[in-house]
Amino acid sequence: MEKIASSTDEEDYLATAVAFHKAREQYNHKRSNKLYDKLYGATRKVRIHSSDGGKAFFESLLDHPMSYVASAAAFNLIPFNPKLARETYERLAKVEDSEAGVFAETTLKEWKAGRLDPDWLMKERPLPVGLPGRSTFHKTEMALAQSGLKARPLWEHLQVPPHPNT
Repeated sequence: MEKIASSTDEEDYLATAVAFHKAREQYNHKRSNKLYDKLYGATRKVRIHSSDGGKAFFESLLDHPMSYVASAAAFNLIPFNPKLARETYERLAKVEDSEAGVFAETTLKEWKAGRLDPDWLMKERPLPVGLPGRSTFHKTEMALAQSGLKARPLWEHLQVPPHPNT
């Protein structure tokens, strides 16, 4: 992946968002996934280092001609100005045959249902624990073996009602 040169957090964010938009348009999912991760980091930097949390910067991007740039800015604006963010998503959702339009519709739907957490990226995430190079499954199996307990298959844990036709 090419290095995106920039000098400020805002320039880094914008360059990454534009590159992400281009990768999505080209259906280059491998690149867009990497750029999404970079955009996540750039967003955190803008939010942390800006005196207003990035509010003015994200507002300035809402009318960007690249839909993913505007969409990402709207998402980041939700904690500061939810009304303006919602209006942006409603405008983007009206664009027919657009992946960004579908994303905007889905975001509005999840927002309305109360399942949207726009501040998730600002929360501390726990660091992985355990032995390096060992999967969680392997560590769980080893712990069970050492404790003398026996693992039960997943379906024994599920409380699934019988099918009505049986």
